[in-house]
Amino acid sequence: MRVTRLGIELGSLTIGSFGLFVVFAVLTGALLTRWQAKRRGLNPDCVVAILPWMIVGGLVGGRLFYVFNPPPSVQAIYSRGWYLTHPFDLQVGPLAVWSGGLGMAGVLFGGGLGTVVGLWQQKQNLARWAAALIPGLLVGLIITPWANVVLRQLYGPPTSLPWGLPVDSPVAPFEGVPPGTRFHPTPAYLSLWALAVLGASLFIEKRFAGRLSDGERFSVPALLYLLGVFLADFLRVDVNHGWLGLTGMQALALLLSGALVALVVWGRRLSGQNGST
Repeated sequence: MRVTRLGIELGSLTIGSFGLFVVFAVLTGALLTRWQAKRRGLNPDCVVAILPWMIVGGLVGGRLFYVFNPPPSVQAIYSRGWYLTHPFDLQVGPLAVWSGGLGMAGVLFGGGLGTVVGLWQQKQNLARWAAALIPGLLVGLIITPWANVVLRQLYGPPTSLPWGLPVDSPVAPFEGVPPGTRFHPTPAYLSLWALAVLGASLFIEKRFAGRLSDGERFSVPALLYLLGVFLADFLRVDVNHGWLGLTGMQALALLLSGALVALVVWGRRLSGQNGST
């Protein structure tokens, strides 16, 4: 057995680092969610039923986003057109999730949609489960970015800061930088931001207990996290920019933030109307 940055080598079999981080994140988040569900009077066994929906939704959404919006360094070889004309290429084609290539925006959207479908299929209250899910989701978002740090992915521009990340073969426009140049570890920033949001959510839960609805206990931390994601994408290289110069992740963050704010306002108005009748 040999342990490398890429994973654990067992003879001819290699267990990839990314998969190991993801499995650890899912298991840790699931255990925390079970505990949260039990504490809130929900059925903790539903977590096992919801997980497949969330995982499949995240994989499908992440892969679709990547296939239709491959990063610039990939487009030179595998463009959107190539993926669409090679649907059954099991090495790097659209179905070859094991080859790598997931768009974070698609993972978040697909995973969230899958979770909603799983809760609906289990006939569970979405608002009550939203409050129970947020700590586990944030723990998963704390853990998984370190896979990108280990694999030197999704990094930012060069930096002289002591925690800069060494990259063997930087992508354009930094392929000609001097040897030893270090880059912003953008995924690490996202992980630390998720940790800060988790701390804020626990404080909000304790400080404003009884004054926030279940939906607001989810929406406030989610809005804080989306703010960090939006800002972090300004520090990412090898990413496509579209409408108004925004990345796909930034566009999704804005859309989701708008939807969450609308839900909070709508919920407040409903509770005010109910309280006045």
